[in-house]
Amino acid sequence: MKSTEPDVEIPDSSADLSSRLRTLSLAALIAFSFFAGIGSTLLFDWDEGAFSEATREMIVRGDYVSTYLNGDYRSAKPILIYWLQAGAAKLFGINEFAMRLPSAVCASLWAAALFFFLKRIADLKTAFVATVFLVGALQISVIGRAAISDALLNLWIACSMFSVFLFHSTGRKRWSYLAFAAIGFGALTKGPIAALIPGVVSTVFFALRRQWGSYFRLWLNPVGIAIFVAITAPWFVLQYQAHGQAFIDGFFLKHNVGRFTGAMEGHGGGPWYYIPVVLIGLLPFTAFLIRPIRAIRAAFGDDLRLFAWLWFAFVFLFFSLAGTKLPHYAIYGYTGLIVLMALDWRAPQSRWTYAPPFVLCAVFLFLPEILGLILPGVKDPYGAAAIRGALEEMNLTYRLWTGGCAVLYLALIFAQNISFDRRILAAALAMAALINFAIVPTLSRTLQVPVREAAELARQDGGKIVFWKFYWPSFLFYYGNTVETRLPKVGELILLKEFELKYLQSYDLLYSKHGLALARVTAMSHDHYIRMMLE
Repeated sequence: MKSTEPDVEIPDSSADLSSRLRTLSLAALIAFSFFAGIGSTLLFDWDEGAFSEATREMIVRGDYVSTYLNGDYRSAKPILIYWLQAGAAKLFGINEFAMRLPSAVCASLWAAALFFFLKRIADLKTAFVATVFLVGALQISVIGRAAISDALLNLWIACSMFSVFLFHSTGRKRWSYLAFAAIGFGALTKGPIAALIPGVVSTVFFALRRQWGSYFRLWLNPVGIAIFVAITAPWFVLQYQAHGQAFIDGFFLKHNVGRFTGAMEGHGGGPWYYIPVVLIGLLPFTAFLIRPIRAIRAAFGDDLRLFAWLWFAFVFLFFSLAGTKLPHYAIYGYTGLIVLMALDWRAPQSRWTYAPPFVLCAVFLFLPEILGLILPGVKDPYGAAAIRGALEEMNLTYRLWTGGCAVLYLALIFAQNISFDRRILAAALAMAALINFAIVPTLSRTLQVPVREAAELARQDGGKIVFWKFYWPSFLFYYGNTVETRLPKVGELILLKEFELKYLQSYDLLYSKHGLALARVTAMSHDHYIRMMLE
């Protein structure tokens, strides 16, 4: 990301935005990034489909203590996100908007927490810059509007970490209480990780500052401990009473310890996995990492910078060592990194600061041509069908959005008369536009429209339907019922990847699109059953 050209101060021919205009700009950016069109694209498999279907089944079953997916007990995640989604569904119906609304609200609160923290600790301009960086970052723009638990978890992680630092700064017990409350709600969102991050980071921070007295006052706080227990104990106790060892084995051992010790569901990676994730995930502001990295040694002399570096470094190292690796795990440390980036906003920037997001937009603009070149070498039949489907869906609207964003970043590179505030706002808006109006809609039409259309056709048909080898949680959501995963019987419908139709002896094809097929089995010999069982 480092430019070979010397850093230059970009001329600021117009005054910085006023305080009121900054506030309005942030509100508009948050609305555009997190809320725009959240109900207009379909739910994505696996995660969005799984969370949303589990919430739908919660409402249908009337069981608001345990979650189920396709009729089976789901111990992977705690309950809080499901309660929020269910509440939204009660208000707005069981649809995409309701399932995504809690994440959009929580991401907005996360941004607000960052703004008010830095406004108190630093100054208004730094708070504004950091909030733009947060809301406009590629990965955060995605998870801030996704029907999953990560926006909610990051809200609690940020609140707990801010509270820890404010306790260090002021010594007031209320910040200890707030830290315990945030950790409690975080534990109800995703489990032990909500306590691990503030616990480890604060231990190292207070140890480096040799402030053990303050550290013990922070955590050996009877009122704070009582708050944490009051928030978490009821649900965990009810789960154990309802499911016993299955809850312990599933939630704690498999989905927490197991994710660290091994690569679950094929989500592995090398020790450098998160380096490209971070570099891409923070676009269009990745170049602002250069200054904090250059000044990392000096950070030890500044409490806030040291705390922020420890926050990001622990998350980065912990998940780099973990067996299971997923891109969104890095986001748990992004808030600390963004604080560091914002603290150096006064440092002169190279004119090539916005070259990386320009390159990204250019890649997406010419992605149809790139996919056309690699398609002949794709061996996976379903992958090849999905690429052909994507090529069909990358229409003129897609080209206009990707091309328009590329032009905007090009203007930010060469235009010399745009103020810093307006420059970062424009960069953030362009990234949100790229994600919300080009990438996500195209992926939705390619991957999820076939799932929904097949679900609607199966529901209208009224016949028995089964999955084989794999199932799509979003199909269950749009179908409105559970589906067995087994070999099909004659007369039943089966949803499968189109290339797998060759394993059926005889069938009537009811639907196929972009590699997905819905068929009715008309004949199945014993030999075909054996063949399917061996696959």
